[in-house]
Amino acid sequence: MNDSNLSFFHLRFLIPFFAIAFLFCFSFVFYPASALSKTLESRLSNYGKITSFSLMERNGRSIDDKELLGKIWLVNFIFTRCNGPCPILSSRMSQLQKDLAQEIQLVSITVDPNYDSPQVLKEYAERFNADENRWLFLTGEKKEVYDLLIKGFHIGIQEDLEQTNPQERFIHSQNFLLIDQNGFIRKIYHGEDWQDLKQTLTDTKLLLLEKNKPWVLKLPSLNALLNGSCIFFLMNGLYFIKKKMIPFHKACMGTAFMVSMGFLASYLIYHYHAGSIPYQGQGWIRILYFGILISHTILAAFVPVLALLTLYQAWKGHFEKHVKLARWTFPIWLYVSFTGIIVYIMVYH
Repeated sequence: MNDSNLSFFHLRFLIPFFAIAFLFCFSFVFYPASALSKTLESRLSNYGKITSFSLMERNGRSIDDKELLGKIWLVNFIFTRCNGPCPILSSRMSQLQKDLAQEIQLVSITVDPNYDSPQVLKEYAERFNADENRWLFLTGEKKEVYDLLIKGFHIGIQEDLEQTNPQERFIHSQNFLLIDQNGFIRKIYHGEDWQDLKQTLTDTKLLLLEKNKPWVLKLPSLNALLNGSCIFFLMNGLYFIKKKMIPFHKACMGTAFMVSMGFLASYLIYHYHAGSIPYQGQGWIRILYFGILISHTILAAFVPVLALLTLYQAWKGHFEKHVKLARWTFPIWLYVSFTGIIVYIMVYH
């Protein structure tokens, strides 16, 4: 059997092996990442759609659900005579007015509409430097407001009629609700927990991407698939060189390099649009995550350079130098690809 027949013989039996291995990689990397686990899109839940409404803003104009349709908005619930948590909640909304993107609409709805007239709300809003264009204060008929709170936002509201002190008459939700452009409640935050509220910075960015650039949200799963594919080609490249099957080794290592470059491009595009997604885990798992992330990030910076140098030495025929470099490049490259998947799972699942 001559060399060409030998190559064909190997190739004929290796094609099924490549196909099976790739399907294995696809099943265990891409499918769990996109279907079984929590991806960027599913970090934001769906608590149902709010009901239609029409309320009065502090400047006297009518605001209804249709006007807010197409906008991403954050809503909380207050009353102006409150001497408890309401001023704190409004202060935090005031800070979010500065921190959130300009496209995000802020809304505060009174739970004491009989007293909180548009004029009263206007004076209250001025205390917190509320921008009329970005931060709405809404009131209306008591029944309509309460129907919206209970049926639309699914929050509790209780008025203690025996309470003579109006500052303590209302017991209401201190939550902030994130509403998407289609009127669905996507996340609920504890208003008294500033760390929880700061997640709105990331979550509103996600919703803006979902609204304007939905394809960006697919890139983390694509990145996981590319990392898994790189592992596949690296391991096959190692197998072929051990078997002295040089052409197949070259094909696998060259493909691994192209896949890695594709991953790098996808990674940079994603983070350019989405920024950094903070890790949510706490305790020992958080320490483990940052240990993996730091080692992954440092070594990832060396992979393109090491891979290029290693491939260059092989291309020039300097095989002794190529082998010496490969002994460092291969395990680093493999580690970076593997930990890339681990970081993805820990952040997005």
